[in-house]
Amino acid sequence: MKEVDLPDIGTVQLDKNGRAKRNFNIRIKNDGVIYVSIPPGQSYRDAQRVLYEMKDRIQKQQARLMEQPTQKTIGLGRIIKTHHHRIEVKREHDRRAAEQGGNSYVELIVPEEFDISDENTQNGIRLFVEGILRDEAKAVLPERVWQFAAQHNLKPQSVCITSAKTRWGSCSSRNRLNFSLYLMMLSDELIDYIILHELAHTVHKNHGPGFYELLDKLCNGRHDELNRRLKKHRLGVF
Repeated sequence: MKEVDLPDIGTVQLDKNGRAKRNFNIRIKNDGVIYVSIPPGQSYRDAQRVLYEMKDRIQKQQARLMEQPTQKTIGLGRIIKTHHHRIEVKREHDRRAAEQGGNSYVELIVPEEFDISDENTQNGIRLFVEGILRDEAKAVLPERVWQFAAQHNLKPQSVCITSAKTRWGSCSSRNRLNFSLYLMMLSDELIDYIILHELAHTVHKNHGPGFYELLDKLCNGRHDELNRRLKKHRLGVF
């Protein structure tokens, strides 16, 4: 199994030992990763060529996966924890006194006339939370990236915050790093792990042995542990 990151497509797992007999077998997993079973006589390069020929179809399927209802309704009284805030969803008459809050406590007030289960109300709540996550990400992630880059003598070109729901982060061929604002739902250790993962891609563009050797070194030998912990989290879900 070979894993690569293809621009405009994402993470791809290429398998020459799969069940494909004559044609390429392409499947998009729930997390957006693309699995390709390669038939006998075909190469990894052939598989990548086929993927780019199907790029538009693949991107549409990835978009549909992102739109699937993977999250439960955010009800009244729900508390959403981000990196720096506790956001509580409530009605006006349930507001607590200001002195009970604090700088990290945020009340998200849903007007009485709004049905909490209505799709538009739910979208509004999520946009509000995403706004807080974006502000946190902009305040935390770039500074952390440049700190690690200087510490390990790595050279990213830029850092961008996105609203991606299929990938925690990515690194372009020109070493431009992108991070999903949803990192701010994770612990400090996992945030740092994702940053180091993308910084390792400034040296190794694929997920070959050299990449994992470097990443494990950057993580002080904790790559396997941190990777297992990260897989327990669902991107874009709160």
